[in-house]
Amino acid sequence: MITFIIIAFVVFIIAKKLFKSEKVTKKYLDNSHFSLLRVIRQTALFFKADPDYGTRVAKGLGLDIKEVERLANMAKEERAKATEK
Repeated sequence: MITFIIIAFVVFIIAKKLFKSEKVTKKYLDNSHFSLLRVIRQTALFFKADPDYGTRVAKGLGLDIKEVERLANMAKEERAKATEK
C-alpha cells in the first residue's frame, strides 16, 4: 500500500512539473506515461486480490474501473504486455 502511495505521489509530482515547464521533452512524457501504466497495472492487481479495495483505489485515482477490471482478469503476461510502453 505504501509503495502504491509513493508511486502515485511521484506521478503527481512529475505531472505537476511537466505542465509547469514550457519545454516538455519526449523523455519526460515517456517516463510519465510508463509511471501511469505501472499505477494502472498495480491497481488491477489490487482489484484481482480484492475487488472492493481495487474499485475504491481506482475511483480515488479517477481510473476507468472497467479497464482496471479488464486488466485484472488477464494473465500476468497479457497484463504486462497491455501496460508496457
